[in-house]
Amino acid sequence: MKFRELTKPENATFVMNNIAKAIKKKKITQEEVAVEALQVTRALFNDRLKCRRAMTISEYIAVCDYLGVPYDEFFKKGENE
Repeated sequence: MKFRELTKPENATFVMNNIAKAIKKKKITQEEVAVEALQVTRALFNDRLKCRRAMTISEYIAVCDYLGVPYDEFFKKGENE
């Protein structure tokens, strides 16, 4: 999946779900990622993860950097189960 394909709601949901799974797998909280990586509230970050608000490319990069994963990590099907 290419980043530009995130304009399709089902693809954005797929990527955001993978991010949420990675956060749980690393045993950190959404609040930690929100505050430390993005300098936003947990509620705003949760809106991003639930696709109620769009995540910017710079936010996506910051989340990947914080989690220590490659930028294409969350586009892979079946990798973050």
